[in-house]
Amino acid sequence: GVVQLTFDDSTNMVIGPNSQLEITAVLMGGGSRASRFAVNAVAGGFRFISGNSARDAYEITTPTATMGIRGTSFDIAVVRRSTALALFTGGVEMCRTGGRCAFVQGSCAIARTEGSSISGVSGAEAAELLEAAFPLVRGQRARRPSFRVASGGCDQYTRQIRSEAPARPSN
Repeated sequence: GVVQLTFDDSTNMVIGPNSQLEITAVLMGGGSRASRFAVNAVAGGFRFISGNSARDAYEITTPTATMGIRGTSFDIAVVRRSTALALFTGGVEMCRTGGRCAFVQGSCAIARTEGSSISGVSGAEAAELLEAAFPLVRGQRARRPSFRVASGGCDQYTRQIRSEAPARPSN
């Protein structure tokens, strides 16, 4: 199943099937804003749509990365020893645990941790990653409207998936 959560600061979060998430801190201040909003995405797929809190209030960690968000909507996938990110709006500073950082921006920019660094992903590799690791991108209609994202920038990859699919035999 899928869980859709809305917090008091209007942050929306989707927790995908077979996923594990730990909410480590949500400290609400005045005016429906969090002074700290920290989660640990342990395994699986997630969507984050930031709310009314200050950008430095948000901290998202995975086993291989830490992310700081900037007025953002994005999906992350935590698989084995890797974290992948598909950005829809805003920007994300993604830092490899104990390693380098990268600022990810642009509609459907895709990045992932590799070894001790972060790298961008594009073309056929991005199409494969979207198909395999980001089920929340494909199943948007099943979400309430406030949990959907404008994923039109991902069309370049989904078109590639369709064009590379093997032809079905006709009967």
